[in-house]
Amino acid sequence: MTVKTLDETPASPIEDSHESKGGSDRRGYQAWTQGLPPGPFRNIVAKLFTNEDNLQLHKTLGILSLVSFIYRYFWVYPTTGTLGFDGSWFDHLSIFLHLALSTSSLVFHVIRRRLLNRPMIIWEEYRLHAIVFSTRCMSVYAMGTFNPFKGTLFEHAMIPLVVLAHHVAADKVTEMYGSKDGVTTVRVRDGHRAEITTVLRFYAFYQFAALASHLTPNARLADLGFNTFIAIQSSAFLMTLYRKGVITEVSHGLWYTFCLVISLFHIFRNCGNAMFIAKLGGAYILRTDFKLNKYVLWLGFALLSVPAVTDLITAKLMEITGDSFGASSIEHIQW
Repeated sequence: MTVKTLDETPASPIEDSHESKGGSDRRGYQAWTQGLPPGPFRNIVAKLFTNEDNLQLHKTLGILSLVSFIYRYFWVYPTTGTLGFDGSWFDHLSIFLHLALSTSSLVFHVIRRRLLNRPMIIWEEYRLHAIVFSTRCMSVYAMGTFNPFKGTLFEHAMIPLVVLAHHVAADKVTEMYGSKDGVTTVRVRDGHRAEITTVLRFYAFYQFAALASHLTPNARLADLGFNTFIAIQSSAFLMTLYRKGVITEVSHGLWYTFCLVISLFHIFRNCGNAMFIAKLGGAYILRTDFKLNKYVLWLGFALLSVPAVTDLITAKLMEITGDSFGASSIEHIQW
């Protein structure tokens, strides 16, 4: 069987739309990659190492971020029971590393508008959203680490205001670069096959769970800030691998779902009592089925997450239902 080299593989018209020269400049690969032995490995390396990132900054940050995910999820958690974000300089550096990865994507050329028939081609709105939500992760980490108002009403007001400020910024990005027909992950259109609709609903549910975890007062809020980086950054990485022909659409879906499941495990591990699950389910239904304004919805969610309010609701539940779904149940029903 003959293996095509990069020179024999047709480039995507989207990738070539801003290039007019031949050879390395037109294709975008770095010349040194053609010194590798011919074969699939050279093709993959040449597709990933392009002239747009000629200093290898984005790829270096990407490799370090991958190591960071493996270290936190598969070493720190099994050995300590947490993701280990306790405010050390190493923790600060880890968060900065992941934020730098998202922002360094600005070195690449991307299309201005989403291609609805090719949804895994990264476009400007998607890239800027990734940066905004990576900044949200950092902000949540900072509030969990440096919060001088811990346990006060000011803390309970500050967290939702800071978190939702990032969503205001994301809305501005959508206003400038978004699809004019309002297609988003949350607004799943009818007409998809049942399995596709199920997957998209799962992705939407993850978004709700991630935001809910950032709005819920928690002793491990810094861990929860880091925890949603994996969804943001695995998505962009896998979309890039798919667009360059390194992985298939099925592989993309499986690996992305795997990353979301890891993140969801830690969300429910830290937040997943019965009250949190009930609020999350209610928020999902109110937003997806009844189209409740998201800022009204999440401010209400944050209010119901204030410990004093939660205690009041718990007391009322116990008064109405007894111990069948009262304080004891809410305390012990955990993910």
